[in-house]
Amino acid sequence: FPRMAWPQEALTQAANLAQMASSAIETHRPAWQVERQVSEVHPEDRDGLSAVQLQGHQALQDSCWHMTRTLEAQSRGPGPVRQSKAQHRIHTNLLKVKAVPGLHLEALQEDHLSTEAARQQRQQSTCKVVFSQVDKADGLDIATPEMRFSRFFTALMYHGPPETTASHLIRLDGMDSGSTFKFSILDGGKCVRREERLPRKTMPPAMVGSVEPAPVLSSGHYFEVKVMSLFQSVSAADRPKICETYGRTAGVVLGFKGARPSGEDELAKDISTVANSWCISSNGWFFSQRGRPNPQLHRPTSQMRATPELRPTWHRARQAASHGAQLRCVWPPLCKGPGHVERQFDWSCALQEGDTLGLLAMPSGALVLTVNGVRELMVADAGVLADQYLYPIVQVANHVRSVKLCAAVEPPE
Repeated sequence: FPRMAWPQEALTQAANLAQMASSAIETHRPAWQVERQVSEVHPEDRDGLSAVQLQGHQALQDSCWHMTRTLEAQSRGPGPVRQSKAQHRIHTNLLKVKAVPGLHLEALQEDHLSTEAARQQRQQSTCKVVFSQVDKADGLDIATPEMRFSRFFTALMYHGPPETTASHLIRLDGMDSGSTFKFSILDGGKCVRREERLPRKTMPPAMVGSVEPAPVLSSGHYFEVKVMSLFQSVSAADRPKICETYGRTAGVVLGFKGARPSGEDELAKDISTVANSWCISSNGWFFSQRGRPNPQLHRPTSQMRATPELRPTWHRARQAASHGAQLRCVWPPLCKGPGHVERQFDWSCALQEGDTLGLLAMPSGALVLTVNGVRELMVADAGVLADQYLYPIVQVANHVRSVKLCAAVEPPE
């Protein structure tokens, strides 16, 4: 305690305590063994102690007792405040912080905006090339999607991750996995192989997906595929050359689907028209389809055989009466839907045998394409909903013959 806070009585007792302690310092008998109340000290001492020593012990004991009582009286605070249960409940509820839906307006201050900009630059610095769908993505809000992903990831770690992640592929055209129409699925559902057919321009792409979600890590959703083989180059008959595999950019498209593949994807012409999907190709194309695409119009199949009697000559503009209305081609083509976005960026990657391609959906909603363990391309404002399970989808086309799914891999640092 500070000296100025002590009462005058405490100062007096402290002085007496120091004086009496100096007179009793030579004794070895503890102070608590001396009786507190001694009415009279006789010259004849007890236990071989003189009367002066006994009197010093008595004064020391009295000083300690008065000092303790004085300090206890001064340090005693006010008693507890008695409240009813209703008042206590009201005061407790006032102390609770109420939840604010969405991003609070007070968080959009200059220091918070500068912090978010620094975090965006730090994330984008890990990739070689960074693109955005709009010219200026500085005001992009990444705090809200990251908070949603944090809640999803925390709940996933609390309840436990799914038993199985993306380990095998299925066909998106609705046919059985053992079918060999257009392409085949081998190696227990991990490898996709296309059959060669000439001319190669007529070879359809192979579209596959997974009914199991991609692994969810602290850095986002991630999966990888490996290019196993390419088609050999075909030379002209008059200029023969050694057949060899060569790399071209277009060939593999990786993407995520927001729901498990179902029958609604059977009529998709390519992977860009798959409902609720986000994709990036190896030649720099980005596709996004929110919701279901608009149904495509198909020309009806003629049920009439083309015979010389019914087929008019080339110079006649007359058409047979049985043909009905003339079939017209819609131009320009119809839009694929209000939620469809496609854009080509100034980037491409030549694929060779043994190359590994991966796709990472970050908590902020960005898409990152990795090539051989290096983050090559990032679409900062892809808008991927990372707070849910995402299912991998793959399209193999052009010169790529077969690819293989790599299970349980982590994204590059």
